[in-house]
Amino acid sequence: MSVVSVVTGLCAWAAIASSGLLSKILLPPPSEMWRVAGILFSQGYAGVSFWTNYGVSLLRLAEGFGLAVVIGTTLGIAMGRNRVISNLIYPLIEVYRPLPALAYFTLLVLALGTGEASKIAVLTLGGLPPVLLATREAAATVRQDRVEAARSMGLSPIRILMIVILPSCLPEIITGARIGFGLCFTTLVAAEMIAANSGLGWMTYQAGQYAESSVLVIGLIVMGFTGIVADLGFRLLYRRLTPWVGKA
Repeated sequence: MSVVSVVTGLCAWAAIASSGLLSKILLPPPSEMWRVAGILFSQGYAGVSFWTNYGVSLLRLAEGFGLAVVIGTTLGIAMGRNRVISNLIYPLIEVYRPLPALAYFTLLVLALGTGEASKIAVLTLGGLPPVLLATREAAATVRQDRVEAARSMGLSPIRILMIVILPSCLPEIITGARIGFGLCFTTLVAAEMIAANSGLGWMTYQAGQYAESSVLVIGLIVMGFTGIVADLGFRLLYRRLTPWVGKA
């Protein structure tokens, strides 16, 4: 059914594009898309290889999202297991969490410059709240009898963290990371449109400025495909690392 849906969409796209109802600048036909895609993938755009732009975006995403997961997991467990730490950090997260990441991106640019540091910082801050809050809730609800049983067997606090608390929080951590990845990805594209000279976001923005709709649509398709692959990866990771979820 998914294949039928995709094929139907492509057929509708081709029919509308060939009917003349919309300008080819607004909706290029699939044949034109294939031609431009071949040129884009082999020769690049504006003197920059497409794969270089794609790699730059993936590297920024990996760095920002990786930091969000590490910081969010660490602080989330600390907040869930210690009320004092939770009371200190939780209000700060709630103050900036509803804000669009681009609302404070300008401040980060002023503080860190237009280089990679400001982009990585905004990605980290954008993806941090879902990971942190999901981990905090999971850590706060770890069954105390499991912790006491581990302590009675002589396990050190570090061993209890690694053997009892962290595995108990793992399903929520992965779920929070899955949500945080989507926020990081959308923030990345917007940040590259505003203050970058490379990356998928920069490429699509430049294409839109010069009405090169084929390049713009190809960039959007690549972004969407990347998001689908990443989401499938999170689902696989969830099944592999938490096989006990949903079982008695």
